[in-house]
Amino acid sequence: FHEENPVYFTDGDLCYQTGADGSHTLLFCQNRMLGEALIHEDTTAIAPHAFMRDEDGKPLFSRLKTLTLPAGVKDIATTAFEGCDKLQSMAVAAGSDTFTAVDGVLFSKDMRRLAVYPQDKKDKEYTLPETALMICDENKPTGFAGIMGGEESEITENTKTILFECAAFDRTSIRLTSRALG
Repeated sequence: FHEENPVYFTDGDLCYQTGADGSHTLLFCQNRMLGEALIHEDTTAIAPHAFMRDEDGKPLFSRLKTLTLPAGVKDIATTAFEGCDKLQSMAVAAGSDTFTAVDGVLFSKDMRRLAVYPQDKKDKEYTLPETALMICDENKPTGFAGIMGGEESEITENTKTILFECAAFDRTSIRLTSRALG
């Protein structure tokens, strides 16, 4: 970043943008070998793709296992940590009004929204929020109402049949579930 443009700055391996109000947004990380990220204490937001994947969809930050958010972070883009396939634990500095971490999982302070579930967290079970509306076949759940991306609904080279579904769901419930699941 240039001295002529004081809006941008680096702090170690992390690059930030300073807002008109003096707040800092974490834009991206320059060090792909990072094992732990120390985010600037004045950071209020983490931008989309801050820790991203490469052009081929491979995670770039496979060494990042733990991440601690400063208390002032208010907003995290849903794609902020998509390149962190080995992330096991999230923490939040004391005094946060927006987030809390329980067992390494990041939630909204009121515990109503799951903000980040680390991709490499070893737990095999997780309790869904009450707002989640499940789609089930005769044997098991297969997805969430109105939310794409589940393993059961993906199309692979082995797919032989595609079923088109048409349904009307409560958009507020879908929005709340989508936000809760990240």
